[in-house]
Amino acid sequence: MAKKIILNQARAIKQIIENEGCNISDRSLLDRNSLIQLRWEQMGKTGAASRLVSEWNSVLGELAQVESKIKEEYSKRTDKEARDEENKKGFEAKIKPLEQRRDELLKKKDDLLNGNKTMQFMSEAFAEMSPDIINGLVPVNFQAYAELKTHKAFKDID
Repeated sequence: MAKKIILNQARAIKQIIENEGCNISDRSLLDRNSLIQLRWEQMGKTGAASRLVSEWNSVLGELAQVESKIKEEYSKRTDKEARDEENKKGFEAKIKPLEQRRDELLKKKDDLLNGNKTMQFMSEAFAEMSPDIINGLVPVNFQAYAELKTHKAFKDID
């Protein structure tokens, strides 16, 4: 019984992801946000790439949760409750914030899919790939951080 419930939930999440056009690979997402002509190997090594993929996964996860809650709320409602004015207001008070959050998440999803975050992603990735430029501002890796904190070369740190 529990296995069937879990499988049904997984199918529902998969259906939501497919319906929203979100069933793309991490590489495809990064390609859309890196003007494709740049090499995946270099861009994929940056923290910006992992933050972009993490944001994508977070948006998809929350979108699936919100969609499930919306469907759950609609499935709980009976025809009688749908016609009753007082119940209608209570239902709308519950469902409206969920639908607003869904719209926000869909906008974020579209921004990620359409490359609207390209400039932000590219500037972060280029900065991380150019440690000589960025090290003066923020340490980009453990070695740079350790050297900044100890004021010693990394090989000289005990």
